[in-house]
Amino acid sequence: MSPTQAEPRERNAKNPLEWVVFGLSCLLVLGAVAFLILTAITRKDGPADLRITVGEISTRADSTLVTIILTNEGTKTAAAVKIHLTATYPSEERESDVDVDFVPRGGRREAIAVFSGTERPIQITPKVVGYVEP
Repeated sequence: MSPTQAEPRERNAKNPLEWVVFGLSCLLVLGAVAFLILTAITRKDGPADLRITVGEISTRADSTLVTIILTNEGTKTAAAVKIHLTATYPSEERESDVDVDFVPRGGRREAIAVFSGTERPIQITPKVVGYVEP
């Protein structure tokens, strides 16, 4: 066998690093496909499940600002979310409304509700009034 006949095989031979990269690439692709299939099989189809948490309360000028955290624990997106808040004070109740444009499934949004006056409320009661499934 002459040296010229052996050259094409040596040029096409893969070195160990190429085999490792090939194997890792195959594993990544198979893992991504398996994840997508598993998610499609196990995902439950249901409405948006919106949860509201009252965050920080602060005062600015003649207003009380209340941070609210809206979390969507459901499997569908919620759009045009309307939130109604009632703040209870020693002498009265005050109300505020907040609109949140878009909360994806598994998503989280923060918004600020504004109440008149600088007195700190005793209790704040948030309530989701409605939303649209896009």
